[in-house]
Amino acid sequence: MRRRGLWTVIGLVAVALAAASGQWLEATVFIPDSFGGLQFPNCLAYDEADNRIFVAGETTHSLLVLDARDGQRLTGVKFEAVFRALEYNSTENKVYGAAFDRDQVVVIDGGTGQITDTIQTGGYPVALAWGAALNRLYCLDCDGWSVTVIDCAADTVVTTVPVGRFPFGICWNPTRNVVYAANTNDNNVSVIDAATNAVVATVPTGWCPIGLAYNPDRNKLYVDNSDGTVTVIDGMADTVLTTFGCAVSSFCYNPVNDKVYAGGGNWVKVIDCALDTVVREVYVSEVADVAYNPLNNRVYAVGEDEVAAIDGATDSLLASVPFGGAGATVCVADSGRRVFAADMDAGEVGVIDCARDSLITIVSTVARPSALCFNPARNKAYCADAGDNQVVVVDGRTLTIGAVVPVAMHPQALLYNPFGDRVYCANSGEYQIVPSLSVIDGETDSVLATIETGPPGAFPASPLLCLNTTSNLVYVGNGPDTMVVAVDAFGDTIVARVPVGGSPIAFCYNPDYNYLYVATLSYLSVIDCGPNTLIARIALEAAPAALCYDPVGAKVYCAGAGRDEVWVIAGSNPQVAARIDVGYGPSALCWTSRENKVYCARRTADAVAVIDANADTVVADMDIGYRPVALSYDPLNGYVYCACRDDNVVDVIDAHRDSIVASIGVGAQPFAVAWDPVHMRTWVLNYASSSVSVIRDSVHVGVTEQPQAVGYKPQATIVRGVLVLPRDMTELAGNSDRGPRPTLLDVTGRKVLDLRQGANDVSRLASGVYFVRRASSIERQASSVTKVVIQR
Repeated sequence: MRRRGLWTVIGLVAVALAAASGQWLEATVFIPDSFGGLQFPNCLAYDEADNRIFVAGETTHSLLVLDARDGQRLTGVKFEAVFRALEYNSTENKVYGAAFDRDQVVVIDGGTGQITDTIQTGGYPVALAWGAALNRLYCLDCDGWSVTVIDCAADTVVTTVPVGRFPFGICWNPTRNVVYAANTNDNNVSVIDAATNAVVATVPTGWCPIGLAYNPDRNKLYVDNSDGTVTVIDGMADTVLTTFGCAVSSFCYNPVNDKVYAGGGNWVKVIDCALDTVVREVYVSEVADVAYNPLNNRVYAVGEDEVAAIDGATDSLLASVPFGGAGATVCVADSGRRVFAADMDAGEVGVIDCARDSLITIVSTVARPSALCFNPARNKAYCADAGDNQVVVVDGRTLTIGAVVPVAMHPQALLYNPFGDRVYCANSGEYQIVPSLSVIDGETDSVLATIETGPPGAFPASPLLCLNTTSNLVYVGNGPDTMVVAVDAFGDTIVARVPVGGSPIAFCYNPDYNYLYVATLSYLSVIDCGPNTLIARIALEAAPAALCYDPVGAKVYCAGAGRDEVWVIAGSNPQVAARIDVGYGPSALCWTSRENKVYCARRTADAVAVIDANADTVVADMDIGYRPVALSYDPLNGYVYCACRDDNVVDVIDAHRDSIVASIGVGAQPFAVAWDPVHMRTWVLNYASSSVSVIRDSVHVGVTEQPQAVGYKPQATIVRGVLVLPRDMTELAGNSDRGPRPTLLDVTGRKVLDLRQGANDVSRLASGVYFVRRASSIERQASSVTKVVIQR
């Protein structure tokens, strides 16, 4: 029956597709960082008067200021430079930074957190030392072969003292008021009298001295030489006392037991300063820096994947705190209650509670894009920024930032829900901050609700999201939590918590059976979404990496990272129906609707395997760029886009021919892709460059998005509830009884409705963008697709 009042046309856009292909980078949109951001943090300074930590790095747009109690980000001090050192002056309450690429020292007022001055130095300042006796800062100029002496009261240069070639390490001797400069190319140490600013001695060392540590109790200087030795210098006589073997990268002195702790390689070596010999070694992987904490008499060493706490009384390892991947530096703060450690590669600062030697929180030093999704109804891309706890909204019309939405701690996953036009953002939280789900209105880009989804104290981990299109439920997985949370998206309330027996790794929804598949460490758990109960746990023999759904066969494909296989799960009583050998390193999956294939990115093999989903056999294997990590499908043109993280490219695969047709340079470390059906774009999220790349296909450059000419029979008419198709869209010329019939596709390319001539009831479909694939005898006919917009 025809419904009254439902025949008004809402929108009609005909999409003309050219036969030629040619993808290109249309735009790059950078994610804003409210604190300025810095990459590769390598130096820390503790402002004891204000109880703050200053952080700088090798790619600094602003110095980051943290609260020393809990690591919360307070502000960013705008200044763009490569920093190699920070030094705190307690007399003036100032922080000084060595801006290596600017030949400057930056002066920051500790109270206001503002830059008050910049001081010109010699070439390439690399190290700083503050001398309290005269309130002067000593800046080591590596390329200038000099030490710039700065009056800290006036922040002016007093003089420049020539030293040896390419000095690299500096420290102050308060007992004698002299300054030491380690000269790498001269294999010696220059001794500067701080009162006269003159070199009074030159002491030979081992080959290429780079680090210094002073023992005030014995008035000794310890010199780290690159040949794996330590030279000990008498601080009064300026003579060598001894040299002994000890590979070192950093020093710290413990006055309680009169020992120097030397970090180097995979060891922290304990040097007895009375004997000047190594008396003990403590294993710490790839030690980068060490710091002494007088409050608890412990030495903290930052290394690879950990911060180690060493007991100063027994010289034994007390705790190993998991953190980061490539530690750079460590410092003691908050009167010894906290230790801060910088991870240079990950761009993070870890905060450690020294009472329990446990990680309190991890602070990002740069905008950290973590997830991407596209809203076709509003023509917007949403980008989660885990570093700034925000979601950045990019306008698809202008390719500019449209809004920045503050959310909860560490947003890590995004999901667009066309039912209600909402974006769901899963926030991992952190230690003692519960995971949560932020609900963002697609029209206003404002947070409608924040739902706590995990138990208190859950450790941060990447959450998962999945939409149940049958019941309009959003499923949330919270890293180490073994529960899957079901949220009713109509009321944004939790309706169930389902135990799955392990930490969720991947989700996949099967609408045919109304099942949710949850990959855990060694199982595939299956939830019946009607009663929200666990109905099966399928042993997989190895950790799964990804899941995808094939609606043609109502099958789920599971990539087994440790078995070089893809498992096929089928049936109302789900079980493994087939095992497909795809080769080394399966890590990401993508189903293509035209050919009914599954594409499997093999991250560690730099390849993509192609599975025929009808026969469940591998039909092709293509070499691809380095480290393919994500796949996205364009169902209109039959292209698969593959983000290759280590190549900084997206490779474009013709899914019909299984061949690479383009390789497009994007930002640094692309790791997520999303297809935009509104303008036929592919959006790419780049981790290291904190940006979004927008890829366009040249076949869409000439797309005309305008109403049909007057007198022309409409291609497709959309109204509220009814879609009317004329006869020429439903039949093939001269052959009306055979050939494919038109179908309605959603934005993922999945068929949602078979269409017929005349009125088609679409009242039960969600509002949004859809595509009519009209009848055609040619598989890739240029004008076979029409975009339509359905509204309620």
